Order: sequence, then C-alpha cells, then structure tokens
Amino acid sequence: QFGGVSTPRNVAGAALAVAAADDYPKHKLLFASSTCPDEINCAAAWEPLFHNGVLPAYRLGGLAGLFCAGLAGFKAYASHAADDGGLFVFYGPHCGMSEDGARLGAVTRLGQNAESAACGACVGALEWARTGDNAKSRAAPQPGDYQMDLVKATVVKHLPALDAAEGRDEIAVLCDLLCDDIRRDLLDAIAAADPGLPVYLLGGVQINADAKADNELLAVRHFEVRTAAGYVIDKFDALKECLNPGEILRSIR
Repeated sequence: QFGGVSTPRNVAGAALAVAAADDYPKHKLLFASSTCPDEINCAAAWEPLFHNGVLPAYRLGGLAGLFCAGLAGFKAYASHAADDGGLFVFYGPHCGMSEDGARLGAVTRLGQNAESAACGACVGALEWARTGDNAKSRAAPQPGDYQMDLVKATVVKHLPALDAAEGRDEIAVLCDLLCDDIRRDLLDAIAAADPGLPVYLLGGVQINADAKADNELLAVRHFEVRTAAGYVIDKFDALKECLNPGEILRSIR
C-alpha cells in the first residue's frame, strides 16, 4: 500500500545532511510543518529534525495536513528566517495502521483500548463522500468548521481517482493525493512570496503504526529545494544516499 517507507528519525537525519551539504546546517534553518494537528504526529521519532520530538512552532497546516495558512501565513513564516538562513518545511497527511497491520485508517491511541480513526478528518470526509450526500460540498461552509469543509471538498474532488485505483487501499491512495495537493499549494505560495531564501520541502505520509509503542513510519514522497533564485531542484536521490544503510526504504503491503 505504501512504498518508500523508513523511520522518521532516519529520514530527518538524511534530510538535514543534504541541507548541510548545501551549506545550510540545522542551526541556519527555520522549520515549519503543514501536517494534521493530531497529537499522534508529535512523536519523539522526529527529534533529529525538531527539538525534543515536538513539531516546529510555525504551523502552516490544518486538518489532514492541508496547507491552510495561505500566502499571508507563509510570508510571515519566511520573514522570521535568519539573515543568512533558509527554510525547511515538512508536510503531508497521516494514516493510522492497526496493530495487526491489517487495516489502514485506524490506530489504538494511548490510554484507549479500542481503535479510532487516523486521520479522523480524512476517514470521516471519505465516509461522508461515499454516502451520496456529497452535493453538500457545494453548499456554504459551516461557520467554525471551514477546515473540515475544505477536507470534504478535496476528498470529493479525488473520488474519480479513488474509484479508478486498483489493488490499493483507498485510504493509502487518498493520502498520496493529499500529499501532492499540499506540495502544489506550498510551491504556489512560495512562488508568490518569493522569499529570496532556499526552501527545503520534505513531503510524505506519516504512518501511525502503534501509538502505544511510539512506532511511527514515514512513506517519503518528495524531497526538493526551491532555491533563492526560484529554481526547484529534486533532492530525492541525495536523500536516499544519506539514509542509514541499516534502515533502507521498504514497502508496507
């Protein structure tokens, strides 16, 4: 269901090594995330990238990790960077995996005995879209629930692709599509903001495999840098070269 899987710790260390080779070590980078606010994503596995395993203070994302801060939010974030520094954004949706590995979209959380949805917004929006009531997506957004309305509208847009997918769980397919959506919106905002700084973009699907054991995985989808001059350079191969050889990328079926 997911290819290109490794541990967040391994990927974070490799991404930082790539940036350091470009003369942007960790202390020169200002970090941000466009990820779902679900607390299950704030795992110690990310410690090499974010202090004390906590995702960075500047949050660009909303439910399902969708880029909700917009151009104004990105401009504010970019304005906080060091004079000789760069930006580093980690983005993507997340997906729970049952303890036995048989189901995607569900995870057993700390302090709970029963499984619950992860990402709850994605699973809920998909269930809603499958009821046949998705014409509601064209209605006015509900006050105070604009993020969920955005998730629903996005899921409805992707229904044809989900229906056409064969041999993969539709939650896995949806996560990949959402990751691409977030990447596109981030690149559009960066182009419009034109910060004059390098922006490293690490995108993937966070897989919440076992919340009780703090066992988190990452299906890497994109790693690239938008240079200060505005060129987008793919860094995925460089990332793979810097990965710990003991934690090679693998697949989850």
